[in-house]
Formats: sequence, C-alpha cells, structure tokens
Amino acid sequence: MTPEEEIAALRKQVAELTEMVAYLTKKLYGQKSEQTDPNQLSLLEGNDGVFSAPEQTGQQSSVTDQVPAKKKRKKTRQESLSRHLAVKETMIDLTGQQCDQGHKL
Repeated sequence: MTPEEEIAALRKQVAELTEMVAYLTKKLYGQKSEQTDPNQLSLLEGNDGVFSAPEQTGQQSSVTDQVPAKKKRKKTRQESLSRHLAVKETMIDLTGQQCDQGHKL
C-alpha cells in the first residue's frame, strides 16, 4: 500500500467516523418529540360522554364526610420519665487518684 493510498483510506475513515459522531450527538442531544400515530383514537379529545361522569356504585354515597385524624403528640423525654421517681445523688471524691496512664482525675 502506497502512502497516498493509506492517506486516502485514513481520510475516508475519518469522514465516516465524523459523520457517525455527528449522527449520534444529534440523537443524544438533539430535539426530541413524542411520535404519535395519527390513526390512533384519543380518549381526551371530543366530548362523546365515555368518561364524562364518575361511576357510582351501590356502596358509595354521593357525599362523603371526612374528618381529619387528630395526631397524638409524642411525649418529650422529660414528660415520659415519671416525676415520682426518687433521685439519688452520689458524689465520688477523685482527688489524688490517677488513671491507668498516670493522668490526674
């Protein structure tokens, strides 16, 4: 293969790859639209009465009374502890003592 033929083949390959990159970039980032079939019937266009009123069953009433549920407030930690518990305070004298590492407590 001569250098001129090799250059021509490489230029052809670069042109094909450039075209492929342009096509894929357009597909990825280009304008998108939803494609619909014009022969498909629409449920929303026109008022033919198919879905104009909600269906009522025998168990449903025409008027519904809804009462909002009341949320029970959670007790705080202070409220959850009984106020009648006895409190025992203990003082521990640590003067002159050291930890295992030799530091004063």
